[in-house]
Formats: sequence, C-alpha cells, structure tokens
Amino acid sequence: FGKSDPFVCVLFVPGGHKEMKTKVIKKNLNPVFDEVFKCEVSLDVAKKLTIVLRVFDWDMFKDSDEIGEAQVPLWKLNLSTITDEWKNLHDFTGTKDRPVLKAGLQPQTSATDC
Repeated sequence: FGKSDPFVCVLFVPGGHKEMKTKVIKKNLNPVFDEVFKCEVSLDVAKKLTIVLRVFDWDMFKDSDEIGEAQVPLWKLNLSTITDEWKNLHDFTGTKDRPVLKAGLQPQTSATDC
C-alpha cells in the first residue's frame, strides 16, 4: 500500500493533436520518465501551443486516478535551447479527456494539428 503506478499523458493544446503517454512506472512515488516525444510543427505554430502534462495513477481494474496536471506554454520558452524546469502539479482542468487552459496560458490565435 501507499505506492503509485504513475504515468503521464502529454497533450498539445489547443487543437486536435495526438495524445502521447509514457510507460507506467510501477510502485514509485518519485518516478523519472526518461522518454522522448516528438511533434513536429513550425515555430509559428509552436508559439501558439501549450503542453499539458497530466499525471495519473494506473489501476488495472478501474479507471486510472488523477494525480495532477502541469501546463507549459511554449511561447514562454526559448525554443532554441533545452529547458530544464520544475513545475508543480495542480488539480486537473476540464475533463479527464479534455483539459482547459488556465487563464493567462492561452494565446489569442488558434493552431493547427500536429
């Protein structure tokens, strides 16, 4: 008891982008997700996107439990360098399947799909 089986769903919003998921890390309260996801978009499109990282606790017999969510607006990053930054998790926004961008994290224009 007391151990999570965490995994992360990675989404680019707004838009109908493909949801990506990490592997489940069994029985770990301090997981390291050493995985790479690629979504090729132009710099103009990237500046309109936010990465939403949704952390779940996997469960074999029922829906996975929500642990928390972090949102990273790409237009606030220097996309020509590697960014290594900690983010605190907050409660999920929107529904389990569709996040809502927090106030101040949504650009004024829409983006195209990945």
